Amino acid sequence: MTPKNLALKHVAEQNAKWRDVVDVKCPLCHDTHKITFGTLIRYYMNNKEEYKCKFCNGKKYMSIAKKIALGCILEADQNLKLKDSITAVCSVCRQMFTKKFKDVIKCCKNQNGPYKCRVCSNREIQSRSEVKNKTQKSLLKNSSSNRVKELWRDNNFRAKVSKNIKRHANSPKGRKQRSKQANEAWASPEYKKIISQHSKLNYNRNMFTEEVRSKLSKSTKRLWKTDVRNAYLKGSAKGFLNSQSPTSIEIATRGVLKNLGVHFIEQHKVGRYFFDFYAPDHSVLIEVNGDYWHNLPKNKKRDKLKSKYARIKHPDYTQLVIWEHEFRDLKSVKVRIVAALEESKYA
Repeated sequence: MTPKNLALKHVAEQNAKWRDVVDVKCPLCHDTHKITFGTLIRYYMNNKEEYKCKFCNGKKYMSIAKKIALGCILEADQNLKLKDSITAVCSVCRQMFTKKFKDVIKCCKNQNGPYKCRVCSNREIQSRSEVKNKTQKSLLKNSSSNRVKELWRDNNFRAKVSKNIKRHANSPKGRKQRSKQANEAWASPEYKKIISQHSKLNYNRNMFTEEVRSKLSKSTKRLWKTDVRNAYLKGSAKGFLNSQSPTSIEIATRGVLKNLGVHFIEQHKVGRYFFDFYAPDHSVLIEVNGDYWHNLPKNKKRDKLKSKYARIKHPDYTQLVIWEHEFRDLKSVKVRIVAALEESKYA
């Protein structure tokens, strides 16, 4: 008989095609499985035996596992189906569990013995793995160390390792990992104590004697008197200003100055102070103050000193201060800026 005729015995529809899904009953487990008619024909092309499902295909082994599973079930019947729910008893802790007959057979097959619950099976696996790891570590300690030493003597291997480390360190993932590790380390007070102790020890060693400290202080003072100080202050100020985002008032004044067509510089430095806007063609300094922040006593003193310093240093400059509450009416702000530009000496 042909494989197609053998397949038609298990199918109710005699006009079934290759891709049609059909119901086939397994003779061992008596369960119906949905498969394509083509797979059934292919099964008979490769095997001469009667059709069995994938679960029952290993006849000898599965029969043993099934017998063991039936011994672990309360009130077991020989005509149980794979999808039937049963009460299985663990062979170690003797506790009862409601499971499918199919799952109990699988457990018996994997464990090569009677059914064990998940907890009892994990205990055995952990104990076996611990013994294996101890034996493997003792055997591989000497061999692995010697092998690593031999590899590390090779210059090409060292170059490859260094390249990979640098690539990972410079990548965004590597930077994120390093920042996370640093934040986690600095969060613990024990790590801070250890670093402070190490820094104190390094500072108090022979290389940092009193003579060396005096020499270092003299050299830094000499450098600080030169242009290095100004360059350092300019660089730190630029970094600080770039890190701060502009306020809503500053954005509004910027828009007004652009509409007027005035050339201006933001965050103009006058000595050690910074002004929000400076119009070089008209020599006008514009300062935009928030109502809360600039009314604090400390900031009031600082603003007075700033305006006094600008008056002494540059008497030709005209200063204009605009407060936050004035921006409710942008037209009045625009009028004030235009008046200050016209009144200036270099207008």
